Amino acid sequence: MGLTNIPTSVFAIGVCRPWLRRSCVFGVIAAVLMLFFLMLHLALGNIGFSMLIKNLFRLVLPFLISAFAASLLLRGGLDAGLRSFAIGILIFCSLDLLLPVIIYFPQFLSSLLAKNIYFIKDKNLFLQNTNYTAYYCYVAVFSLVIRGLVIKDKGVYCVIWALILLLLSMSRTFLLASLFMIAAPIIPAFFVKRGYCYVGLIAIFSLAFYLVCYFSFDAALVSLIRSDYDGSAATKFEIINYTSRVVDKNGLFALVGLGPQVLDMNELKTYASHSMIGIFSELGLALFLYVVPFFMLAHFAPRMMVCNFMFLISSVFVSFPLAYMSPWLALVFVCCDKKVRLNV
Repeated sequence: MGLTNIPTSVFAIGVCRPWLRRSCVFGVIAAVLMLFFLMLHLALGNIGFSMLIKNLFRLVLPFLISAFAASLLLRGGLDAGLRSFAIGILIFCSLDLLLPVIIYFPQFLSSLLAKNIYFIKDKNLFLQNTNYTAYYCYVAVFSLVIRGLVIKDKGVYCVIWALILLLLSMSRTFLLASLFMIAAPIIPAFFVKRGYCYVGLIAIFSLAFYLVCYFSFDAALVSLIRSDYDGSAATKFEIINYTSRVVDKNGLFALVGLGPQVLDMNELKTYASHSMIGIFSELGLALFLYVVPFFMLAHFAPRMMVCNFMFLISSVFVSFPLAYMSPWLALVFVCCDKKVRLNV
């Protein structure tokens, strides 16, 4: 999965030139700490050498690529670079999604008429499923919002392009997050303050901590939701229950995590690595490296933190694209650079 960080990030920024910036230092530090985490689990015997190599691409490489990508974007013509970044991602997403939609169009249409939104989910060409395609479309919208390009230089056409792809991806979460991102710049400045962002972040992560450590959804209720309402929503509840059981079973050792892509099969019901809550069972406190960028936005670019608020909620409770974080992290580093003026 992590291998797609290379072509998508490089493809999106290929028109820019490199220049290292201090705002990208966190990416390098995070990569080193994540490498230490992998070596620790290798030494403990939780993972083998092949899993170590795989997770170098999944966990370490995204931080390095994001730092490099941000340094390219910050080289000079930021507006042009961000526009090219967005267009590059949208071309990639179009290739990933449109051809399968065309090939399977009769089945796709009939599935929609039957209110089945999951037919196309695993038919895309490059990524694991269309939720990740939708995530990249969300990143493209983020790229345009940073400098107010949504409403100038024909940026509106890119936004429409992204929204069409989001609709075809059948990803309700990232469609909602993208619409919120587009609307967030008009939120009055009174509500966009560093302190409010901190409170929001602490509240969300405190709720996640409470659910993992002190709460468990009734199995019968989850089963009812799966059979009668929404199987996807039921999966999210089961992930919370799974992580809660892992934490209860391992005690303080849960802070180290079971190891990257290591699952407790005795406790697993469906999936685990969908959300930050589920990934905590694998990474333990190393997950904090993915929390820091949200606090960086809250401190250096509160408006951008508000724009990403729905993505934050989605990441914690619904879907966190762990192996595909490079483009989003690169944009966070751009937003946090002291020389960048955010036009929102």
